[in-house]
Amino acid sequence: MGNMKSTVLYYTALLLYFYTFLFSCTHKQDQNLLPELILAESMMYQYPDSAQLILEEMDVPSPCDPLQHATWSLLLTQARYKNYVTQDSDSLINIAYDYFIKQEDPQRKALSLYLKGALYAEWGEADKALPYLLNAAEEMEKTTDFQLGHLIHLEIGSIYVYRVLYDYAKISFEKALEYAKLSENKVYIASSLLHIARVHSLIESYEASIPYYEEAIKAAKISQRPNTISSALNELAAIHRECGNYELALHYVYEALNISKKNNLTVEQHY
Repeated sequence: MGNMKSTVLYYTALLLYFYTFLFSCTHKQDQNLLPELILAESMMYQYPDSAQLILEEMDVPSPCDPLQHATWSLLLTQARYKNYVTQDSDSLINIAYDYFIKQEDPQRKALSLYLKGALYAEWGEADKALPYLLNAAEEMEKTTDFQLGHLIHLEIGSIYVYRVLYDYAKISFEKALEYAKLSENKVYIASSLLHIARVHSLIESYEASIPYYEEAIKAAKISQRPNTISSALNELAAIHRECGNYELALHYVYEALNISKKNNLTVEQHY
C-alpha cells in the first residue's frame, strides 16, 4: 500500500500544473483546492477507481478547512457510488451537503443534491430521493456539467419507472439523452438510448423501441461496452420475438451470444 501511495503522489505532482490550469478555467473555486482533490475530480468520470484511490490514500483534510473537507467528502462519496461501493451511512455526503447547499456554487450544490438523492434511491427510499434529485436538476441548469445532468435525469427516470410512471420516465430519459449528447460521452448516450427503449417496451410499444435499441447498440459498440451491447442485443431479440420477427430475433440472440462468449460474459440468458 505504501508503494501505491508513492505512485499516486508522484502522478499528483506530475500533473498538478496541468490540472490546476484546467480547473482554474472552469471552476474558479477549485483554484484553492488541494492538488489531490483537483486530480481526483478530473479523473472521476473516466477513471473513478483511480479517483477513489487518490481520495482514500491522501491525508483527510481538516474540518477546520471546510472547503477542502467538504470537497473531499463530496468527491469520495461520488467515487464510491460510481464504483458500486456500498455506503450504509449518509454521514459523509452530509458533510458536503451541509456546506455546499449554503454556497453560491451551482455545480457543487447540484452534485451534493444528486448524491443525496442517489443514495436514498440505492437504499430503496424513493420518496426521500426524488425531491433531492429534482432540486439537483434545477441547480444543474445553471451549470455546463452535462455529464452530471445526464446522471441526474437518468436517476429521476429510474424512480419514475419504479413508480410505474412511464410517461414521466420517458421524458426524464430523453432529457438524460440530451445531456449525454452535449457531453459527447458515448457510454452515457448508449445508456440513455437503452433506457428509452426499455420504457417503450414496458408500455408494449415494441415497434417504437426498436430504433432506440439499434442506436444504443451502435453507441455501445463505439464505446466498446460488451456488457451493454450484449444486454441490448438480447432485449432487442425479445422485442422482435414479441413482434413475430423470429428470424431477426434469432439473429440478435446469436450476435449477443457471440459477444458474450468473446468477452467471457454470462451466456445462459441467450440460450
